Amino acid sequence: MAEEHKLSRQEIAELRDRWKTEAGLRVKKQLLLALRNGDDSWPNLLALLPSSGIAASYPNALCDLRGLDLYSERLVGVSLSNADLSYACFHRCRLMIAKFQDSKLSWVDFYGSNLTRANLLQVTADHGRFDNCSFRGAMMMTSDFRHGSFKGADFRNGVLNGCDFSGCDLADANLERADAYNVKMPPSFNMESHLATSISLSHRDPQ
Repeated sequence: MAEEHKLSRQEIAELRDRWKTEAGLRVKKQLLLALRNGDDSWPNLLALLPSSGIAASYPNALCDLRGLDLYSERLVGVSLSNADLSYACFHRCRLMIAKFQDSKLSWVDFYGSNLTRANLLQVTADHGRFDNCSFRGAMMMTSDFRHGSFKGADFRNGVLNGCDFSGCDLADANLERADAYNVKMPPSFNMESHLATSISLSHRDPQ
């Protein structure tokens, strides 16, 4: 997916405010119940969500969940694949083994969330906030994380092959035993030192 300009504060507020209406709160409650029950028909609920004047980028390919606030929710194993979650909030959520494959997560706040063993394959998550997140054992291959913040993130045993972290802040990130081949990192990130000390290399002979 192509990188897009950030929406204005007013536009972001409009996306978020639709979830705060009576109808929006009802849809959110039903959505959470469906997700936790593994009900894959949850996209049908979105027909009841108040419309927004902010056009979605991929309305025919991704379910429009932009601006959804799921602060501190327990969402273990839920499937949110093929969804547009731009400007959503997952602050301090428990998202172990959750699925986000092929979703759009631009400008999303995941601060302090547990994404252990989550499926983040081929996501577009530019400008996201992932500080202090756990990605232990997560599958993150060929995903776009450009211009995001990953301060203190835990990538141990994660699979980062083919990801783009250009322009990211990776201060104090832990990549011990992660797979990270053909990964784009910011020039300030000393990849060689991480490869030499903590990241398993694909060309090593099996033990």
